[in-house]
Amino acid sequence: MTRDMSFWISEAAFVRFQSFCDHVLGVTLDHVPTQQTIFMRQNFSVLFYATILFLMTNGFYLVRNSMLDDSLPIDMIPLYMMVSASLAMLFFSAFYKDYGSPLARFAQLAFYTVVIASVTVFMVSCNYHKIGLSISMCYLFAIMAAPPYKAIDTVVVCALIVASWWLPGQLPYAENYDLLKHFLLRFSVVVGLIALRSIFLRQTANERTVMGMSNSFLKLAYNDVMTGTLNKKAMDTYCKYIVRKLAPEKVSVIICDIDNFKSYNDHYSHLKGDEALKHFAGSIIAVLEASDRYLFRFGGEEFVIILPDADEEEARRIAVELLGAVRAAAISRDDLPGRSIVTASFGVACGSCAELNDLSLVAKADKQLYLCKSGGKDCVAAGDTIYR
Repeated sequence: MTRDMSFWISEAAFVRFQSFCDHVLGVTLDHVPTQQTIFMRQNFSVLFYATILFLMTNGFYLVRNSMLDDSLPIDMIPLYMMVSASLAMLFFSAFYKDYGSPLARFAQLAFYTVVIASVTVFMVSCNYHKIGLSISMCYLFAIMAAPPYKAIDTVVVCALIVASWWLPGQLPYAENYDLLKHFLLRFSVVVGLIALRSIFLRQTANERTVMGMSNSFLKLAYNDVMTGTLNKKAMDTYCKYIVRKLAPEKVSVIICDIDNFKSYNDHYSHLKGDEALKHFAGSIIAVLEASDRYLFRFGGEEFVIILPDADEEEARRIAVELLGAVRAAAISRDDLPGRSIVTASFGVACGSCAELNDLSLVAKADKQLYLCKSGGKDCVAAGDTIYR
């Protein structure tokens, strides 16, 4: 059951939550990568170190043979192929990080093609020198340790490995080539490649599931599922963050409440009420996100905005702007005489970090909200004064 667990929020809400995670929670919340991305990222980490080893071994022989100047072209060709391909793959794996892209997939396949072709030429050279086996066979085990993600690519690589076994027996100096020994080596590589690919596929699928569940638990802990805003737990965490990390001289709190929302729910149904809450929250967020401020759902139809380093006058101006945004959203209603749109009331209070820490500042803002309610609603109250 837990393997299928997921939690979705909109793209805009996800971006806001990323900001909250980065600044307040101190954790990085990323989109869960695809299984191919995780799989290929693992492969390229293997290939990065494999290419360094390839460069060391082939580079040594390339320099040695060049200095001695007694090597045949058939000895030098695979060295040039391996060195150039390894250099290209080393730089590619070091700087290209879009592991789930087709380019990464085809780069891996092209590199494996060159490696297998080089091994084939190496074997022809070994046949010429009457050497039964070569160290170049080890290059195939790097392919086994980093198998392709796509099944069709795996088939192509396996076919190329089989061809690398068959071709040296058909080319010149084949009389020195032991088909059985090389078959056993190629067979072990192919079987290992297929087995490891199956294991890596399961591992990457499990890793992706764990990452998705971790993100889901984090989202569930701090987000309000219905409105896409942050929840009361997130508000408590943000308060502690302000007190302990920011420690501003003054903090302001705005509490807003939808006017006569019970009547709206009774008249239109709770489903329509939920839609109204979403639109209401969206109109508030549109104003706040420009300054990277957060909206918290305090409970029911009540929401809270906490403004560190903002005095009462600045908070009041923001509340008036939010009041206008709610009016501009023009969420229609006809359940009450004299009211054609959904409106809200805003209570504003300013105080110290100590008052925020014990939430007495929230209680002060709540008193201002009640002043709005008793003063006709659809207004802002700050310092016991009503603003419309």
